[in-house]
Amino acid sequence: MKKFLALALALLMTLALPNFAMAAKNKNKGESGKVTAVTDKTITISNKKTGESATINVPENTPITTSDGSPAPKLSELVGKKVKISESSPGTASSIAVKAGKKGKKATT
Repeated sequence: MKKFLALALALLMTLALPNFAMAAKNKNKGESGKVTAVTDKTITISNKKTGESATINVPENTPITTSDGSPAPKLSELVGKKVKISESSPGTASSIAVKAGKKGKKATT
């Protein structure tokens, strides 16, 4: 019976493991960087590490949160702030998280 369970578990892992790998590969992590421009429907961010910039569509009522618990700014107030944008699909924001500044530094407004 133990051999059967071990074999069944091995078979299950063999069949399930590629599905987990594919799900992780297709997961859209989103974009992060400093906001360089904002319109009423888009946000453009620049990633300092990669040197790339991206413009992402922002649907109406997209939630904006802050990592330090302060009141969330409006979309138009995000220029110059560091953000992490989660995407519902490539190029479309599902949420925007404003990163807190480093300790000892004043947040830019």
